[in-house]
Amino acid sequence: MRTRELLLASLLATTFGLGSCDTRANEIRPNIVVIVVDTLRADHTDPELAKARTPAIDGLAKDGVRFERAFAHAPATLPSHVSLFSSRPPSESSVRTNGQPVPKDLPLFAEWVAKHGYSTHAVVSLASMWPASDRRGLDRGFGRYDRGRYSVTRGDDVAHMLDATLEQLTAEQPFFLFAHFSDPHEPYDAHGAVERYASISFDDRPLGGVCVSEATETRRELLIPPGKHSFVIEADRDAQLRSLEFVAQNVDLSWEFVEGALHDPHQKFVVHVTNPAPARVASTLTFWLHDAVRPDEAPLRYRSEVEFADRCVGDLLGGLKRRGLYDSSIVVFTSDHGEALGEHGTWGHIVTLYDELLHVPLVFKLPSTLAGREVLAAGSKRLVRLIDVAPTLLDLVELPPLPDQRGMSLLGAKEERVLFAQTQRADGTGELFCARDEQFKLIYAPLEERFELYDVVKDPLELGDVYATRGKERWEWTDALRALAARTRRDGERQIDPEARARLDALGY
Repeated sequence: MRTRELLLASLLATTFGLGSCDTRANEIRPNIVVIVVDTLRADHTDPELAKARTPAIDGLAKDGVRFERAFAHAPATLPSHVSLFSSRPPSESSVRTNGQPVPKDLPLFAEWVAKHGYSTHAVVSLASMWPASDRRGLDRGFGRYDRGRYSVTRGDDVAHMLDATLEQLTAEQPFFLFAHFSDPHEPYDAHGAVERYASISFDDRPLGGVCVSEATETRRELLIPPGKHSFVIEADRDAQLRSLEFVAQNVDLSWEFVEGALHDPHQKFVVHVTNPAPARVASTLTFWLHDAVRPDEAPLRYRSEVEFADRCVGDLLGGLKRRGLYDSSIVVFTSDHGEALGEHGTWGHIVTLYDELLHVPLVFKLPSTLAGREVLAAGSKRLVRLIDVAPTLLDLVELPPLPDQRGMSLLGAKEERVLFAQTQRADGTGELFCARDEQFKLIYAPLEERFELYDVVKDPLELGDVYATRGKERWEWTDALRALAARTRRDGERQIDPEARARLDALGY
């Protein structure tokens, strides 16, 4: 109760210019570390299910509080992260799919804590987290926002960047560090379990081989004579060419597929490249080729990715411990969404709102000197939402709440929370909306005017639709979801940046 009174007093001081009532004004606040492993299902971090070995995450959970029923508001990276850091669902943040700009007037956690004395740092690993331009994405509020070299940057590279970031931190100023890993994200690296290759050539001149069972973008420097030429890729099994580009200074090279196509699985790709200049030009060839993972391979590949991500998270936690920062920091571990591995006949994410896409891990680890662990533990088996994370962090460090935040601190309100989630593809199609509490989930498909209701207590796999017989038990949700869909249509689409569109294509969106 005392904490919430202090929060109210601090908010009044901020709003009306009154003298500070902040009890931490003259002392160093706890550091905040938020770790997000992209596309990580909750069941793959549950030690009782043993679907993957995650000793680093398990160790963090033993030091803190694991929330068993944490849920995301969107099964897509950018809208889910915006909800996490704005404490607003996609319907209110106006970011409903990847590639959209973050509204300039949307309050964000990094910007908020920076105004209250925190240094702010981020390392992100996925192209859908790259802003279209400076301060038009989640980079707003971060003093440093590092992104990886590739559309999907491996966790070991991210861990290396994070270690360099930790070297820059000082004990004189509290910091907020956002660490983003994306290794479970499709296309699922093999991590040495198999090794698959492709050979490349230009005008029948071999350019070497590339490993296609690991996510790496390949670059080659070429001298291209005038006229039309042939670039060929031959893989030992079906692979997907996710991106391809020829760039030369002062010359517009053109190219077309003669065999194969972007994003479609093929063993052979033949591309004709034309240099319209009268002389040779120096060109940079960049492409991203990855083997096409079959459905029967996907669960094992996904598991190996999760275990690799866990090792990288362990590297970050180890770096905090070596520098004496672990015990003095609040550490939050979570994911933006899960991944379908054949459930409901689907693979990947975005396309449904079933729990395999919305159920995410969530751990809070507090400094031993900070009160609140017992309160968090008391609510650890109840439904919580990603919009509740930022309010909880601000409550813990006794800072004012985000303006118009919609989440509730996990230290405060005891009433049952209701999750509202939604999804749509990057092309604006395939809209779905849902509401979920601890017993039921209602899913609404507005284009078909269709509802599905699941008793998630009796039917946790969501296999038996009971809307026809039990829909009246959550009748108020029916109107709420219809209104949510109508408001989304009225709001229209926020424009996706063309450069972002190309990055999303490479990621398969």
